[in-house]
Amino acid sequence: MTGRYFNGQKSLELQDRVLTLMETERDTEAVVRDAVAAVRDRRAQLEQQSRANIGREDVPLLPVGSRVWYRLRGKSHDLSSRWGGPVRVLSVQAPLMHVVEMPDGSQRNFLRAELKPHVEKLTEQEEQRSVMRYRPHGPFEDW
Repeated sequence: MTGRYFNGQKSLELQDRVLTLMETERDTEAVVRDAVAAVRDRRAQLEQQSRANIGREDVPLLPVGSRVWYRLRGKSHDLSSRWGGPVRVLSVQAPLMHVVEMPDGSQRNFLRAELKPHVEKLTEQEEQRSVMRYRPHGPFEDW
């Protein structure tokens, strides 16, 4: 012996301290790894969402009082109409939920995707103004 006394208790305390530091380091690495994975997942989700929305466009809300066609539910046969109406929009309950007045006077809720705007016919004056007439101009167009 060299005359030194072995203190086993100090050795065990040091070993325990090293083990706890290693465990906390592993826990810290796991937390960082999970955070990085969450950021990557969110980034991938946003990228997929932006690619999916490329061809889509925001659907404008239909104003209250406007006339619309509503999609008929059930089987749509080849020659039968897929749209009913026109009916009047009474209110907008949610961003995409519209309340319309049916022809019998009752009220029904429709999603915006189940409605399409009704285009009124032009008056005779507007039709006459909108008729396009071709008038040749130039030597190559007179045949």
